Amino acid sequence: MIPAYKDPVLRETLDSIFQNALYPNRVFVAIAAQYDDKITMPSLDGIPSQNIRLLTIHPNNRPGVYRVRHILNKLYAGEDYYMSIDSHTFFEKGWDEGLIKKLESFEDKKTVLQAYEPDYEDGSNRYLHCQMSVNLDNKAKMPRVVMRNWSYKNLLENDELPIPGYVQAGLIFTRGTFSKEIRWGELWQDDQEEPFLSFEMFILGWTPRLMVKQKFFSHEPEKYYKAVYASNPSTDVRNFQDNWTMQQDNLYDVCPKILKAMIHNSGPFKVANAIRSPKEWWQSVGLEKEYDKYKDYF
Repeated sequence: MIPAYKDPVLRETLDSIFQNALYPNRVFVAIAAQYDDKITMPSLDGIPSQNIRLLTIHPNNRPGVYRVRHILNKLYAGEDYYMSIDSHTFFEKGWDEGLIKKLESFEDKKTVLQAYEPDYEDGSNRYLHCQMSVNLDNKAKMPRVVMRNWSYKNLLENDELPIPGYVQAGLIFTRGTFSKEIRWGELWQDDQEEPFLSFEMFILGWTPRLMVKQKFFSHEPEKYYKAVYASNPSTDVRNFQDNWTMQQDNLYDVCPKILKAMIHNSGPFKVANAIRSPKEWWQSVGLEKEYDKYKDYF
């Protein structure tokens, strides 16, 4: 599934998907297309229409990428495999067969393959690992687990597919059953989607694996930025403020409820059928002290 927000590169992504797949007739793409008169929807001529499931949403009515993924997830139609990417993603030749073979090499049927985003600063043999922390702002009343900053963790040479503590929503490939278990919550807000995605996957027994040494597809936001600026020469900085305004409309109400679910697995965002405890997740991401500190907050 692909949420595409004013992205001129979408057509290149679709061409890369179908032209590089060994079995393009087996690939189905759900797209949420969000374009306007300034950045228009790229032509889909030549793309097999029977393999596209298209939603159009005007940017002025944009619900936020989190809710868009929630809507797109509803278009899953029982396929064997499932993928979530951004609209500026590019694929290697034979990516479909390669990803399936890699996924099927794991006995664990709840394995999720996550693409590796390289360290563009020095190109060294490292992988990105997000440090999460608890932001408890009593004044704003928005307690939440957030991406605090990025740090680099050296890759062990014998660890080809390490397990990251943090899952990136637009870089994953797994089995189709993922769509039925993971909610892609329509009310997730601002910086809450991926921490909660990581939490929900963990307590439901899904295991992410970071593909450090094999590249089947890559996320290339720089192409997106360049294309946007080329379409709007007067725009010298990225200024999509409606992204954040529309995604924060329920922030004060939603954040405490999300954190309550992540601490006690209770409340409106409770994860049904969990096989692991919230405390186990906090321990797995190095936040056990924070868990002990805030578990009695609610």
